[in-house]
Amino acid sequence: MLRRHAAGTGCTVHVGGNVGTPILDRLGQVGEDDLIVLELSSFQLEIFDPALAYGPMEGIGPDVAAILNLTPNHLDRHPSMRAYADAKFNLLRHLKPTSQLILSGDDSVTSRLGSADGTSAGDPLPGGWEMEPLLAELSQRLAEQGVQPRFFSRNRPLATGAWLEGDELICDGAAFCRGEVVLLRGEHDISNLLAASAISRAAGA
Repeated sequence: MLRRHAAGTGCTVHVGGNVGTPILDRLGQVGEDDLIVLELSSFQLEIFDPALAYGPMEGIGPDVAAILNLTPNHLDRHPSMRAYADAKFNLLRHLKPTSQLILSGDDSVTSRLGSADGTSAGDPLPGGWEMEPLLAELSQRLAEQGVQPRFFSRNRPLATGAWLEGDELICDGAAFCRGEVVLLRGEHDISNLLAASAISRAAGA
């Protein structure tokens, strides 16, 4: 979740959310042109709901939103995969037409959000997840909001977004790093770097 600024302007970047010092404790330090980068857990996002806390929320979502994957997690807290996904998808329910959305093209759930009906991409979903109606609702909502997702992929080249091609990490057609120089361990960290590049580009980098 990110607030965008014009490329080249001076600003401070504030990081918080699910990591570090709570951003609420630092609101007095945030300038008008500063960037705020938040990592939000499903536990935080499940209360991102006007019926629970905040009142009207239309059009106040982030300038840049990203969901990197949606796999079975926190099912000791959420009663089902659908409930877990529903909480994470609160991030997408109040986007502006100018918001940019970054999603994984390799994840079987998030890859479906770029299609007209939310069901025409990615590997088959496990039957017990019962997520198809939720994905169809979110895909329709994104279309109504005028938000067109951009994707990142470690597995295939894309027309736009970020992807791995051979050993080169590419964002919007320009190579920015070679895999051989990445010291982070695991293929998932290549995906994380691709996501970070797409998010940074969307934010004006």
